[in-house]
Amino acid sequence: ESITIPKNVFAVKDYAFYNCTNLSKVVCLDANTSLGYGVFSNCNNISSMSLYNIEKLSDLFAVSSNENLPESFKELGFAGTTLKENAIKGFKGLEKIIFTDKLDSIEARAFDGCNSLLYVILPNSIKTIGEEAFINCHKDLKICLPFDKVPETFDINWNKGNYEVILNYQ
Repeated sequence: ESITIPKNVFAVKDYAFYNCTNLSKVVCLDANTSLGYGVFSNCNNISSMSLYNIEKLSDLFAVSSNENLPESFKELGFAGTTLKENAIKGFKGLEKIIFTDKLDSIEARAFDGCNSLLYVILPNSIKTIGEEAFINCHKDLKICLPFDKVPETFDINWNKGNYEVILNYQ
């Protein structure tokens, strides 16, 4: 089962979908929608989410850290403009992340410890990437940029893990 939270919904209460074990896909792309604490608690079959805001992903599942997210959760879509510092830190099961052309900033250590992530494809709209944004990721991570060189607006230590960077990616 999947759920798309309509644009005219401004808040989803804490634990609103608690124990919805058949829920596998969630879409919530309105910047004005606030998702409550534990809103997807015990929804252990979610495999894919598309979100506009990600402050602290673990709070949506009422778990202590992203390391404790459901094992089925492998794909994340992000439609916001800024991926916050530590937003998906420790999300060990994440295999794929999809960004829209709204993304302009990735803050420091946003992907810290995402050790299943093999590809990050960044859109033309990306302007800044913070310090150690991709630290402690899978050793074979490939970061795909649509530019012919790394922009000077990226932090000098944005790729401190020395992951492969693919330029001119379309």
